[in-house]
Amino acid sequence: MQEYTGNEVAIIGMACRTAGANSPSELWDLLESSKDVQQEITRFNSSAYHNPESKHQRGLSSVNRAYLMDDELVECFDHAFFHITPNEARCMDPQQRNLLEVAYEAIESAGIPLNKFKDTDSAVFAAIDGCDYASIIGKDLDSIPRYAATGIAGCMAANRISYFFNLSGPSMVIDTACSSSMTALHQAVRSLQSGDSGMAIVCGAKMILTPDMFIPSSEMGFLSPSGRCQSFDADADGYGRGEGAIALLLKPLKDAIADSDPIRAVLKGIRINHDGRTQGITMPSAEAQESNIRRLYSSEGIDSDTIQYVEAHGTGTTVGDLKEITALDSIFNGPSTRQTDSLTVGSIKSNIGHLEATAGLAGILKTVLCLEQGRIPAQMNLRRRNPAVQFDRMNIPTSIMEWPKTSGKVRRAAVNCFGAGGTNGHCVLEASMAQRPLVETNSRPYLFMVSASSPAALSTTSNRLADHVEKNELDTRDLAYTLLSRRSTFSSTMFFAASSNEDFIKQARKSSPTLPSVSALKATNICWIFTGQGAQWPRMGTELLEHSPVFRETISMCEQHLQALSTAPSWTLSEELSKFTAQSNIYKASFSQPLTTAVQLGLVELWKAWGFHPSMVVGHSSGEIAAAYAAGHLSLRDAIVVSYLRGVAMTELNETGDETKPKGAMCAIGLSEQDALKLLSNYDDKVQLAAVNSPTGCTLSGDRTAVEEIGSYCGETGNFFRKLQVDVAYHSAHVLPVACSYREALEQAGIGPLRGKDDSKMFSSVTGQLQDSEACTPHYWADNMTGTVKFTQALHACAQYNPELSACFEIGPHPALRGPTLETLQIEQKNMPYFASCVRGQDDFACQLETAGSLLASEIDLNTKAINDAEGAQIITNLPSHLWNHSTRLWCESRVSHNAMFKKFPRHPLLGSRYMEDTNQNPSWRCQISIDELPWRLTDGQALPDAAFVLMALEASKQVLQKEMATAGSICLRDLQIQSAFLVEELLSSSSSDLHFSSNRMEDSDEYSSLIFSTQTDETLPCTKHCSGIFGLDTSTVDLEIHNIKGTTVCTQKHDPFILDNVQDMGLLLHSRLTDLNLSKGMATAKIDTTECKLDSLGLKDAFQMAQSAAIAHRSGISSSLRAIGRLNFFLRSDAAPMLSVSARSGTIEGKPGTSFEIGDRLIAKDLQFTIDQNKAQPMPLRSLFYKAHSELDIADVANDSHSSLAEVLLLATHKWPMCDIGLFNLDEQDEDEVLRLAQSFDRPRFRSIQIVGADEKVIDESIKRVRKVQAGSKFHLTLIGDGSATEDHTETIHEDGSIFLKHGNTNDGKDWHHQKWCSGAQILPRPSDILVFQAPGIESDITVPGVTLISLDIESIAKFSRTWSTSYHAIVIDIIDSSVGVAWSGAIILPWLQNMLRLAQSISWITTKSSSTPSVCTTTALLRTLQSEQPSLKIRHVVYEEHQTQDMDGHIHELLSDWDRAFSESEQDLRSGHKKITRWRPDDELSVRTSVFPGSQEGDITQLGRIELSTDGAYVVIGGLGGLGRFICAWLVKHGAKQVVAMSRSGPEAKGAKSLEAELEAIGGHLQVLKCDACDEEALSKALERIRATHAVKGVINMAMLLGDAPLASMTASEWDRPLKLKVDSSRYLHELTAEDKPDLFILFSSIASVLGNRNQAGYNVGNAYVNSLAEFRRTQRLPAVAIALGAVTDMGVLHEMGRTNMLETLTRSGLVHLQQHHLDKIMQAAVSECRDPNSTRAVILTGLNMFERVDGKLIGMQDQTMLYWTELPEFGHLQYHKRTWHSAREEKDQSLLERIKSLSGKNALDALESAFLQFLANLLGFSISDLNTKSSLLDHGLDSLGAVTCQYWFHRELEVNVSVQQIFLTGSINDLLVQVQQKI
Repeated sequence: MQEYTGNEVAIIGMACRTAGANSPSELWDLLESSKDVQQEITRFNSSAYHNPESKHQRGLSSVNRAYLMDDELVECFDHAFFHITPNEARCMDPQQRNLLEVAYEAIESAGIPLNKFKDTDSAVFAAIDGCDYASIIGKDLDSIPRYAATGIAGCMAANRISYFFNLSGPSMVIDTACSSSMTALHQAVRSLQSGDSGMAIVCGAKMILTPDMFIPSSEMGFLSPSGRCQSFDADADGYGRGEGAIALLLKPLKDAIADSDPIRAVLKGIRINHDGRTQGITMPSAEAQESNIRRLYSSEGIDSDTIQYVEAHGTGTTVGDLKEITALDSIFNGPSTRQTDSLTVGSIKSNIGHLEATAGLAGILKTVLCLEQGRIPAQMNLRRRNPAVQFDRMNIPTSIMEWPKTSGKVRRAAVNCFGAGGTNGHCVLEASMAQRPLVETNSRPYLFMVSASSPAALSTTSNRLADHVEKNELDTRDLAYTLLSRRSTFSSTMFFAASSNEDFIKQARKSSPTLPSVSALKATNICWIFTGQGAQWPRMGTELLEHSPVFRETISMCEQHLQALSTAPSWTLSEELSKFTAQSNIYKASFSQPLTTAVQLGLVELWKAWGFHPSMVVGHSSGEIAAAYAAGHLSLRDAIVVSYLRGVAMTELNETGDETKPKGAMCAIGLSEQDALKLLSNYDDKVQLAAVNSPTGCTLSGDRTAVEEIGSYCGETGNFFRKLQVDVAYHSAHVLPVACSYREALEQAGIGPLRGKDDSKMFSSVTGQLQDSEACTPHYWADNMTGTVKFTQALHACAQYNPELSACFEIGPHPALRGPTLETLQIEQKNMPYFASCVRGQDDFACQLETAGSLLASEIDLNTKAINDAEGAQIITNLPSHLWNHSTRLWCESRVSHNAMFKKFPRHPLLGSRYMEDTNQNPSWRCQISIDELPWRLTDGQALPDAAFVLMALEASKQVLQKEMATAGSICLRDLQIQSAFLVEELLSSSSSDLHFSSNRMEDSDEYSSLIFSTQTDETLPCTKHCSGIFGLDTSTVDLEIHNIKGTTVCTQKHDPFILDNVQDMGLLLHSRLTDLNLSKGMATAKIDTTECKLDSLGLKDAFQMAQSAAIAHRSGISSSLRAIGRLNFFLRSDAAPMLSVSARSGTIEGKPGTSFEIGDRLIAKDLQFTIDQNKAQPMPLRSLFYKAHSELDIADVANDSHSSLAEVLLLATHKWPMCDIGLFNLDEQDEDEVLRLAQSFDRPRFRSIQIVGADEKVIDESIKRVRKVQAGSKFHLTLIGDGSATEDHTETIHEDGSIFLKHGNTNDGKDWHHQKWCSGAQILPRPSDILVFQAPGIESDITVPGVTLISLDIESIAKFSRTWSTSYHAIVIDIIDSSVGVAWSGAIILPWLQNMLRLAQSISWITTKSSSTPSVCTTTALLRTLQSEQPSLKIRHVVYEEHQTQDMDGHIHELLSDWDRAFSESEQDLRSGHKKITRWRPDDELSVRTSVFPGSQEGDITQLGRIELSTDGAYVVIGGLGGLGRFICAWLVKHGAKQVVAMSRSGPEAKGAKSLEAELEAIGGHLQVLKCDACDEEALSKALERIRATHAVKGVINMAMLLGDAPLASMTASEWDRPLKLKVDSSRYLHELTAEDKPDLFILFSSIASVLGNRNQAGYNVGNAYVNSLAEFRRTQRLPAVAIALGAVTDMGVLHEMGRTNMLETLTRSGLVHLQQHHLDKIMQAAVSECRDPNSTRAVILTGLNMFERVDGKLIGMQDQTMLYWTELPEFGHLQYHKRTWHSAREEKDQSLLERIKSLSGKNALDALESAFLQFLANLLGFSISDLNTKSSLLDHGLDSLGAVTCQYWFHRELEVNVSVQQIFLTGSINDLLVQVQQKI
């Protein structure tokens, strides 16, 4: 059984409008059938706002379908019903309008008539979260209507309801996003519980009128592209929007029960809370939802196990469903005693969409319907449950199911809701299980009322009701009760009686309106008229006896009073009333008197029971008896006795009458009282005036013969005459004989008056005056029987007493007095309605009902419940609701607004959307361009491609000329002029920039002139013109030939990839879609796939740039842009091929380079003109094929107070620091200019910034700035101070390693700048005490430095050391023997030592000497680089001395130890000159220009190489010539003139590929000889060379022998060290030695980039290649030709290509290495050959294969996957980066290093910062998203390999200065544990 606390709230009324349903019953039908009611949006042109692509586009939505209400409900409104003028109604938000109507429907469904609801303290809580109508109205401010301020104000949604119904309770609008209506419900419940209001309307509305919210919601990913809510489904991808207006009427449960209201459901409890801070404001919280539910259940004492069903929010978003179900699962599926097997869950959103602010009410409405029906509908759109959500213990119905069975009898459900802003709501509902009382029913007639606002609406409403009753089995009494007692009355109403549903249907379909009186009546102004004798008829009152308990009871009481008399009748009233005509005594006075009075008495009681009490009564003759009773002058007993005894007296009169006396008779005559008396004077008292009925009618009574004579007289004169059916001549002398006995009988019966009621007056027809109750004595009743009935006088008295008399109500068997009464009152100028209780021969109960209907129609307040005997009847809640007048569309929409809503075309990413205000004469568009929507990769500093302007013009043409295009051949653009570029920075700036396309139809033409311009938000800035031209249609046939170029043209010149590089340096053809590109000077061809890009399907951007490239790409030092397009035709074809050819050729137009191009048969562009400007300031491109090492004096080593020139200072400073920040203080103008000139004279940038301090603020360029004071945070590498300044004034701005130069006077040689040594004040690191010096044998040294241990660098000592030493140390290696140990010692000897150092050494200082006799010592740097690459925290330096400098090795060691903190700032230090020189690698631009990698300059200061021609009569020996690279080199030699190529291979002629290479070379004019020879075998090599010499001179030697030996140094084996090392060393040394006598022109050694970078895992290979470099340098010192090619990674041939190791390619990319290809190798060979032939060349080593980068504010700008750019951190490669500064005004938090940020935090905050940074790095490294990384798992679990582990190791070292071993990275149990260990080391 249900138990209530008294705090519960009942839902008593419900109404709704949703997609597919306009009432709760229709909604249930929709849910039950699972009907799909989604539709395409038609409120606006959704196709113009729809983006079917997955990627969001600005101004467009991914959705074009929704769940929409009927348009009529949105656009129309019954304004008259709510007393609102049409003008104001048009301005009202349709949401407000719908809320007014559904609020009334909810009240109506609760059975509360309008007059009962008005003027109460009811509250209104409305949920609204936006107003699309405001957007429609507001689009045109000039046409905003008068009432818009109130019409679209959100508060009015609730306030209008309160206003209309005159409600005084709280009234407010609530917006908490999707939980708004749940929150509104919460507030309503609290209002009811606190007593602030007695009832509360909770309502909400969502109307979808514009695309406004679709667009941002799509962008945020809220909406499903399908427009559906796929709640709980695996494919759920957002929600579908839905419309709806829902209203509930609430009442405290106890009050609802007392008022017999329909209790649709009981609200047991409700609670709301908020998520607080989550990962994002729209991110829901499972924890907060769970907490809200638990606290609700706890406070209300609700057991979660008793909940059988939960209506979930269920938006169908991945996160939302997961969070919600997680919360529900924790609440409902824990350890429990659940009454059902599993919790059933559903969501209405899959049926009608997400109603947003109204969503909570939708869920509640569905749940109430389910509770009522005892069934749960299927969950639509559920095909496969979301695997990420825990549904194991939940049931989601896939078909309609019965309500889960429970051990209790109460159906209980919950509704959950949460809003996008974090507000959560939850409520619990119960079904009302109250039992309907058993009431005995019969087939009695009931009174029904149907009411509407107009006759037409009434007809429709009655037919709707008839249809509804016909389709549904309804209880007739319930129907009557609902319609009569619980519905409102309107201007058009009909009442009718019906006794069954069938009867109701019949009556409803045929009845006409019950017309009310002219004005509303008051019961106090109605006179009750009581009929006298003569109106009675057989069986009168029979139906009253049958159907009216009150009437029946009254008759019964009358019978009892009569039976108590001594002269009691032998018959009963009920028996006599029931007799048919043949048996009836109804016309006998003794019967008719009491029977008529009894009926009247019963009717009086009936009407009193129905709530109608008389206030004025007039009785006619014996009718005064009942009138006296009605007025309270007689009791019921006295009234029936008076009447009965009167009948007895009449009987006595008949029985005792003298037979000799004339018989009596009565008649009605049409004469006035005066005329009647005049007539009667002729009959000598034979006839008396019995009654004055009206001014023209009287009743005569007397002798029958005399009466008959009068009848004859009237017949002759034409006066009205009618004889009455009576057997006694009342009110005449005939009754005088019994008058006394009658009076005595009354006295004996104790008849006496009662004290009359003050509110009921009786006007006597005996006296014709107002009668007091005391006058109702036996004497009075005798006079009543005998005297003249003064009915007319009584009516006059009544009218005079109550001037407001407005109606009469006749109580009697028939309305016999209707005519006389109305005639009489006409004299009083009163035209009034006349109501009759009974009509002769008709169902007298039905007559009462019809009269009641008439009275109700006249606004007489009756007890309608009593009328229909409806005690215990129930309200039918699903009847058709009020019929609204929606015949008129009430809508405010200006032309501007309509244009916006129904624009024809979607927003174009370039053209944008058309102006709402424009006309067809001047069509114009505006676009806020989003860089993300463009198909081109654009960055800050770039301009929007010129093709964009053309695409804008083409799209504008299509939109404007859409109709005309059907007959046109092409769109023609002509005379396009490009005035200025639209820069991308405009798109990236915080202030918006709009691009406009305006056009005007030209006079007398079908063409349009156009202008493209941009505007800024800042109105003070002028607009910028970008492009102008003319567009129109071309119906002519255009020749497809362009300057003799057709789409099939093949470029006859060979494609030059370096021209492509050049144009890409100029910003052209970057990220091009062109394929098969053939680009050469003046001509280009390519292909374009038109399916790749919708916006620029023809690749216009690439086509324009290809044309531009053909015109200017062979030139350098220029800048170029498109200036004009003469004509462009775009052909309108529907059969375009997906792949089109593109061709272009350059020419000269008006003396300027110009181009034409075509794209297949789709587009022709002619007369393209480009601007050409010389640009000497243009920097070299950020790339190079060649790199060269440069050594200069370390500026830090310049002696104190030494003199230098400005040029020397800047050269040394920018050599050491290519990121140099320079500060100028107090320089005179000449020195300042000289500094700027020198700084800007370098071919490539050699400094980062210059600040000229003390001057007015001015930015000279991006790197030079005048400032009043030093920019905050600046630290200068070079500080130049003019005369008069002290060093101490500037120490705060000097970099800790920086240099200061002061000017002292002016010297003739310009060396007037003095180096000023200074102390930075930074903490100097102490020299370590654990130093081991490994000293080569033969060095005489006696080191006496404390803490230094000396170890001999011999094999035995090193072997012992490697076995025994186990503590960390700092190593100094003195390796000055003729052959460095790195080359001389085998792997078995050196590896244990190197591995020991790798494991234990903290730093290594390796000292070598430069030998004139051997190159091997120069391998040291490569060895140290390799060690450092595998142990990033290891500090290294290679110090080089001359041989004679080794005599003072003790001094050198002391020197190394003296400046320990800065000792390792340079990894290679050349001290041979007595001063420290440092090496930097720079792009070798000279070599690039000479080999045509870069275009030659206009000045021609560098001569470009011509074609390389080799000797035709000599042999060129290639070691390793049969491999992939070798085959290319052999072919290259032949193509450049060589006729004889000898390839040496260990396999000889049988080697793989030998035969095919031989054939290949033969085909191009060469000859290949393959010799079997191992180049590492000196003897075999010697013999092979002798064999060659026998036939040809050896003209060239190329050593390409190589062998990789990948293995980490820590685990490398001796073989893995020796084999690659010995192959390089031995083969190169033997070739050097054995070809000395040949004096070859070419001596080219293929080395590797690894020899410079020191690649990890390739130690032996690195050292071997370093030896090759050293050998080439050595040969150069001997004036012998030699070039070592430190080759980068070649990817289209060679080892990497043949191995197919794609992971290696990825590694190259990560490492910042260029993917070299054959065309690169061609240029490399040209360079190597030319350098070998140049005896003056110093290029012994040509380094290739490195990328170049930008570094902004010290941060390297690389691609996301370039995670292994270790070498870019080394100072040697600083010149391979362009260093920039962004001039931050102060150091921001983002400028902090990670280490600084972590050190500034503590505890968990520091760990969180570390974790965030590391996970971001790890995600980039592994290709995961951060959310995929689990910190509780190890890095191994995430698939980290050894290479990745080393990358992590380096990251920890670089970012945090922490040493983490690879083993630690692999073996630590979780990422979190690893980071904790790292944090402890910081």
